[in-house]
Amino acid sequence: SNTGKLNLLHWEVVVWSCFISLFLLRFLVCGSRINAKYSGTSILLTEQINVHLRIMQSTGNGTMSKVKMQQLQVSNNVLKLSTKLLKELGKPTKISGLQMNPMLYNLIRIVLLSALS
Repeated sequence: SNTGKLNLLHWEVVVWSCFISLFLLRFLVCGSRINAKYSGTSILLTEQINVHLRIMQSTGNGTMSKVKMQQLQVSNNVLKLSTKLLKELGKPTKISGLQMNPMLYNLIRIVLLSALS
């Protein structure tokens, strides 16, 4: 009876560990995709220019609602902040605020993917 409970506890720990590992792997993959897409400030600056052009175009026509104008101004502020943050980070290989060597990052990724496959 006691060994059955212990065995059940071990299986429960294994299942929870698998779920947490999958969540963390998904988090890391999502973070690396976002990091790869927006690692340069040029993309963010282009988006910021597009937002500015929309704001200028709509204020000239007077066709934009006040709510839409506020949304564009908020998105413009978010783009400014994200550009500043990317300049502060400096390197594109940061995961959850931790500085990683690109070679170490690739090694960890390969080990995790091979372990879960």
